[in-house]
Amino acid sequence: MTALRIAGNDTLAQTCAECARALLDGHDAPGAVARLEQLAIHGARDELPLGTIQHAIHEAVGTAIETAAPRGDRDLAGRLGRVVDVLDLMITTVATGYLRELRILIDERQHAVRALTSALLAGNLDAGPAAAHGIRVAPRYLVLALAADLTDGDEPHRRPRRVRAVLAGRCGEDVLALLDDTGGIVLLPADRNGSGELRALVDALTEAAGVTLLATVEAAAVPRIPAAAQRVRRLLGTLTALHYPSGLYLIEDMALEYQLTLPGPARDRLAAVLRPLEQQPDLLTTLRAHMRNELRRRRTARELRIHPNTLDMRIKRITRLTGYDLTTVDGAWTLRSALIAHAHHAVAGHPPDVGFPP
Repeated sequence: MTALRIAGNDTLAQTCAECARALLDGHDAPGAVARLEQLAIHGARDELPLGTIQHAIHEAVGTAIETAAPRGDRDLAGRLGRVVDVLDLMITTVATGYLRELRILIDERQHAVRALTSALLAGNLDAGPAAAHGIRVAPRYLVLALAADLTDGDEPHRRPRRVRAVLAGRCGEDVLALLDDTGGIVLLPADRNGSGELRALVDALTEAAGVTLLATVEAAAVPRIPAAAQRVRRLLGTLTALHYPSGLYLIEDMALEYQLTLPGPARDRLAAVLRPLEQQPDLLTTLRAHMRNELRRRRTARELRIHPNTLDMRIKRITRLTGYDLTTVDGAWTLRSALIAHAHHAVAGHPPDVGFPP
C-alpha cells in the first residue's frame, strides 16, 4: 500500500481504515466524510491514480467487516468481503476508463482555449475551432495581466493548474487564459465582473497560486484586445520593476505611470535623471521605498531597517547626485516620474542615453 501522507503522519491506508471503521460503526460520519474529501484533494494534487485510492478504500472496508463480524458470522463476513471485491473491480474499472477519456476531452478543450486566446491576442477573430468545443467569444473582455513573485512560494509547475481551477470555478467556462508559472494573460467576459469582484478574484488567484501576484487590467472590445494586452503588460512590467505592492491595478487609475512609459525623448530624459544612482543600488532602493511610503520618513526607515538619520543622509545624497530635492514638491514629482521611466528602461533592457539637466 502506498504511503501517501494525508495529514500529519497519517497515510492513505491509515486514513481509509479509520474512516471505514467510523462509518460502519456509525460514529462521527461527518468527520469521516471530511477526511475522505481531504484524502481526494491531496491525492489529486500529488497525482495519485484514483484507482489506488479506491483500492485502499475497498480494502479498508473489507478489513473492517471481517474485524467487526462476530465469530458465528464468518461466512457472512466472507460473502460481504466478496461483494466488496466485486465492487472494487467494477468501480475502479469504470472510474479509470471514465477519467482517461475525460482527461483526453479536457486536454482537447484546453488546447482550444489556448489557441483561441492566442488568436484574440494576435488580432485573429476566427473562433471556429473554439466553437466546436462549446467555447463562446464574448463581445468585450477584461484583459488581465498577472505576474508572480518568483522568489515566493514553491511548486511553480502547479501554479497554472490551480489558477485555472479558480478561474473556472469563479468565472465559468468562458474564461480564456494563457498561463505559466510566472503569470500570464487572462481574458474575462466583461459583462460579469466589477472592480470589487476583480479584486476578490485576484485575491483568490493569489491564494490558489501560493505566491504574491501583481495584476493590471483594462476592458476592451474583441478587436482592441491586442492593444489592450500590450498596455497592461507594459504597465505590469513597470509596476513590477518599481516593486509595487501586490494586488490589482486598473489602467485608468495608473494613467500617469503608463504615460511615462511611452517612447519619446521626455521618457528617456526622465530615466536619465537616475543614471547617477545606478552604481549605488542602495540609493535606488531607498528612493523606491520612500516613494511607495508617500515620503513618510519613519515608515521608510522601518521598512529598510535603518535609522531615520541614515535615511536623511541617503536623501541628501540622492539630491546631490540627481540635482532634485526629494523634500520639495517639484523635486519629488520629478524623481517619482524618473523612477517610472527608469523602471521601464530596466524592463525593456535599454538604458537611457539622453541627459536631462536639473
